[in-house]
Amino acid sequence: GDVIYAGADIEGLGTLVLVRHADNYVTAYGYNRRALVREGQRIRTGEAIAELGERPDGRTRLLFQVRRGNEALDPAPLLAAQR
Repeated sequence: GDVIYAGADIEGLGTLVLVRHADNYVTAYGYNRRALVREGQRIRTGEAIAELGERPDGRTRLLFQVRRGNEALDPAPLLAAQR
């Protein structure tokens, strides 16, 4: 996919990385300590894109979302199709 955003401009999400994929899918990865990619960069499956950080409550977590347009999707069926 292509990195369309890598930054910390959205309060409460730490460093956020957004990746655009085929068919208008976007994956979001939040609560990162720092991004390892830059906007406009093409990335491949398995490539490290960020260092894990903490949520505002101090707990280490990763925010992961799959979106298509404005709709949030359940990632499980999409990930299962990739196996």
